[in-house]
Amino acid sequence: MRGINANQVFRNALRSFRNRNALVFGVLVFCLYVAPLRAAEISLQHTPLYKPEPHDSTIRIQANDFARNIARIQVRVTNGQMTDCSAGGQRPSSTIPCREKAKTQTHECQIAPPEPSASCSAKIGLGDNALVSYAATVVFEDGSKESSKTITYSGGKPAINMIARPIYWHTDLLTSSLKNKIDLALYPDDDYQGDYALFAADVSRIVAGALFNNQQEFSKNWTANRQHFNLWAGPEGADASDKCQTINLDKVKTVQMHMNGNVILHKDDWGTDCSTLGLGESSSSATVHHKGYNQRGSPDGDWVLVHEGAHLLFGLADEYDNVTSSNSRSTPKNLFTSLSACEQAALQLGLSKSTCKELSQTNGIWRIDEGKKETMREADDDSDFFNSSRAATLHRFQACENGACY
Repeated sequence: MRGINANQVFRNALRSFRNRNALVFGVLVFCLYVAPLRAAEISLQHTPLYKPEPHDSTIRIQANDFARNIARIQVRVTNGQMTDCSAGGQRPSSTIPCREKAKTQTHECQIAPPEPSASCSAKIGLGDNALVSYAATVVFEDGSKESSKTITYSGGKPAINMIARPIYWHTDLLTSSLKNKIDLALYPDDDYQGDYALFAADVSRIVAGALFNNQQEFSKNWTANRQHFNLWAGPEGADASDKCQTINLDKVKTVQMHMNGNVILHKDDWGTDCSTLGLGESSSSATVHHKGYNQRGSPDGDWVLVHEGAHLLFGLADEYDNVTSSNSRSTPKNLFTSLSACEQAALQLGLSKSTCKELSQTNGIWRIDEGKKETMREADDDSDFFNSSRAATLHRFQACENGACY
């Protein structure tokens, strides 16, 4: 990075990220409208997603364009030490990390002959307490360029325990000033008994299955909208029990307070996971078994994360037959207290009134049922969000696009 202080750039992004209540002033721009070319698709991923010990990390860029051939892909990687922002005594310590001693390198892949679809990988070694940012620039055969957003992640054992460890954190300067990301943190339950490496391996597997997975139906909604999520690993100290009888995040509250949703990952087979119905509140919490329903069948913990996360982040209610309350907080709601309300919602979604069905074991609670496997109703890898629940997730993602997820 020539002529740029990588540490300062990162601190500026961090300052913008923290200023979640800042006013954003519009700038009036006069321009001549020109129909834009369709932007290239640039996908960024690193593996492993999170590993709290020294390891080799592989960054992979996949680029696709419908009109131009790709000649080169450049990957800019900045690697430094994760801190709590208190170095030099100029700022108070923080659980959202800063970085110091950063160095930037550029890796380049030549695509010969140029093609409309290409990939590029860069391997870097991570020691303890590492904080890495990367972004890609795609250079086309005609000389034009497009750049990706910047992703930041951590690796190795952190030097400070009470700190949020980014798994997949968007740290772009121009977008981080708005509340336009859904911040989701996962913490180990005390039943991991101090085995944080196992927790991290479980987190990486579950997050990959929920947000980096186009192969199964249940995960396609979140995977297609991954750009709206920031994902974090929290420190030890959380504790929960079956059916949310107890959820205690007091020991990790300095991390919890920055999040829109908090998930406690546990090993013990309780029988039932659960979640509060949240809409971005830092108090929103859920539990997820690290192997999902595998001890009792299928699906795995990634499906459970998507299902419980739908309660936690989108306010969606369960659609099971034994539901006794239409407590949906989503927009639009996915449960209704009258047939007429359900029919009106169905019509607004372009569906027939006949899709409204009463839950069989309740009195006067209705859902829209197209005869498809609905994630809020069926524990199945082939399930997905449909009708009102799909509209609710897309409403929230569109709010993120508009600048404020909540």
